Amino acid sequence: MRTAGQNDTVIGAVSPPETEQDEPLTATPLFMAPSNLIAAPGATSQVTLSWDDPETNAISKYQLKIDSGAFTDISGSGATTTSHTVTGLTNYAPHTFTVRAYDSSAAGPSSEVIAYSVAGPTVPPPPDNLQATPADSQVTLT
Repeated sequence: MRTAGQNDTVIGAVSPPETEQDEPLTATPLFMAPSNLIAAPGATSQVTLSWDDPETNAISKYQLKIDSGAFTDISGSGATTTSHTVTGLTNYAPHTFTVRAYDSSAAGPSSEVIAYSVAGPTVPPPPDNLQATPADSQVTLT
């Protein structure tokens, strides 16, 4: 069994191997999941997600999972990122979102899963007191 030595760099907690064979060490991040994930309406086909930072500088990026897809990197994210606007969503459809932090070696625990239905374009109300006046081969609306 291999153990961390004096010259090993370990980021996070070290998990012992399952067997006595020579297996590499695995690192578990020492930070919590992003908390209080919320969704706020954005423009058509968009939602803005925000969360509370796990408060550690060890985070190198955040990742996002939409619906049943895989986690993908949030471009430009880092230790101080606490929001992200998601675009290209299907209007009027429910979507689920999960966020997790990633340090230089491993993904941290995921936030809670939230569901949100993205609003579509606003439809104007119908006109009031619409009147139709028939005429020869036409109708006049007032």
